[in-house]
Amino acid sequence: MTEQPYIVVGGGIVGLLTALGLQASGHPTHLIQDRPSLGTASAAAAGMIAPALEAAQDYPDPQSYHWLCSARDLWPLWLESLELVEVIPLDRGGTLWFAPDDAQRFDAMHGRLVAMGDPVVKLAPG
Repeated sequence: MTEQPYIVVGGGIVGLLTALGLQASGHPTHLIQDRPSLGTASAAAAGMIAPALEAAQDYPDPQSYHWLCSARDLWPLWLESLELVEVIPLDRGGTLWFAPDDAQRFDAMHGRLVAMGDPVVKLAPG
């Protein structure tokens, strides 16, 4: 009796990596995606790669920030387990956010980041 395939619905970053993980484990896998994920958060995995900005904009509380940072910290291990470290590079060099003509918006974002406990550095021109 042949193994029934796993069906993964959604071709965002989580769906794609889940399907890859299943295939790498030897399971027959089908991925169903109704449209390209370019232009969505999945295309950049923003919540996993830049947790401070994701939390500050959508979930401005220390607990959500902590969860998003924990998820980000698992990425290298997950990529390594799928043997994708060389295929999907991950640069932990930081995130740059700016609001060029909106000091009030910039100060509000800075305040949310500080309140969550992010080690944010505010840069000034010059």
